[in-house]
Amino acid sequence: MKGQGGNGVQPTPLPLACEPISHHVPEDLLEIYLQTYFEFANVWCPVLEWATLDSEPQILASPFFHNALALCAIRLRPPLIGPTDPEEHYMRAKSLFYGNCESNPLIQIISIMLFYWWSPGRPDVASLDTGRWWVGTAIRLAEEIGLHLDKGPAQTYIGEGCGLKRRIWWTLFARDRIVALAQGRPCFINPEYCSVPMVTVHDFPDPTDLKASIFVHWVRMWEIVGRMHKEIYKSKDFFSSESTYIPEMVNWVQSLPPSAQLPFSSHRSVGYNRDVHDLHLGYLTTITLLFLDKSDESIPTAQIPAIAAASCIARIFKDFLARGSVRFLLTQATWSIALAILALIHARRIEGLTHHAEEDILVLRTALVQLVPLSYPGKMFSQGIERILDQANTAGGAQAGAKPDTGDLSHDRWQPVATSSPMIIDEKWTEFFPYMTTDTSPLIADLLTCHGTLSTFTDPDFPVDILPFLNEIFVDSHTLLAHHF
Repeated sequence: MKGQGGNGVQPTPLPLACEPISHHVPEDLLEIYLQTYFEFANVWCPVLEWATLDSEPQILASPFFHNALALCAIRLRPPLIGPTDPEEHYMRAKSLFYGNCESNPLIQIISIMLFYWWSPGRPDVASLDTGRWWVGTAIRLAEEIGLHLDKGPAQTYIGEGCGLKRRIWWTLFARDRIVALAQGRPCFINPEYCSVPMVTVHDFPDPTDLKASIFVHWVRMWEIVGRMHKEIYKSKDFFSSESTYIPEMVNWVQSLPPSAQLPFSSHRSVGYNRDVHDLHLGYLTTITLLFLDKSDESIPTAQIPAIAAASCIARIFKDFLARGSVRFLLTQATWSIALAILALIHARRIEGLTHHAEEDILVLRTALVQLVPLSYPGKMFSQGIERILDQANTAGGAQAGAKPDTGDLSHDRWQPVATSSPMIIDEKWTEFFPYMTTDTSPLIADLLTCHGTLSTFTDPDFPVDILPFLNEIFVDSHTLLAHHF
């Protein structure tokens, strides 16, 4: 990928003066890029609407917005003719931003938020090209114009209604939480300093649109996860607070309307909706992360909820792959794949689960291969996962002879781990997955019907040199990026 430090090619120097004419996108392409945005990106980044574009011509006149929209749209659905390189538009947009060629801060914020689908910089080094850098930049600009306040001055820039400004702020809020959890960093936004009301479907042009409902549920989920992440980041001992946050996650998934639930109760995803699948991806990734055991003496142990969540993630990606592309996903999808594979590496070493765990791993590896060219994190995750799998296979992998433990696989209670004396919570683990049946996936059918063991299986023959990586990933997930690949 051009412009990335890993291949020795230096980024194009930033121009010292604005050249707005050369940076405009042709009108016909601009219309196509807008259509791509509304089809694929608007649900997770609802910062534009047709009425605003009609009433605020300065947006469509902005070269900075032109190039931000182009890099997003080309990344999502590259045309077969004309410009096909999102990096070219990224470098143009970056030069226009640092050249101060766009004076409207709301246009700046909206445009920067379209960078979400392009991550050219290494996330483990100080850089002005990472997703986290741009999220932080957009948040600082948003706070400068008062988007974090119920009654701020933002209306002086575009429009008078509150809906657009609330959608922009809560999109930034959710993205801040996603990046912080994925990279093991602190969040930028402190809710104690914010007074803007929680976004609702009435902040959208059409409150009855399912996309509006999906966005609202998405934001609420990441608000819960953000509070959990704060406890993880501060204390490294999250489960002292599990009685507060874990039931909130259960309540979130169970309170979703039928139209926003995963259609996984049967073998076929009847009524498949790409956005509903994507809504659940972050939730399932969080469940996987929370129920992986950080041990100082063995490879991480996947508890039952983690294995079930990983298998659901595999089915999500199987549905995506079957429909021809996963490129519409944000770059954090590679992190979801990596965590799911780690849980399934444990599952495949358990007698009775091996074959189906291998099938799920194959699906996830295929999806990761598709995402590698689209982001630097994808390349790093792919290399790390392949290294782990190669070493695991060399050491015996899922070969016969690995002795499972003799613990009881109980379906009456689930038990979080990662603490010396974990509290048993009086809830069934299946409550994390209200749609789950024996038809959800073959691996989950094994979990629901198995009377064997899995919860504390370890393998002393696992390669020692990757143990530090595996042991740290669950609390400091940026370790996957920063120290081992």
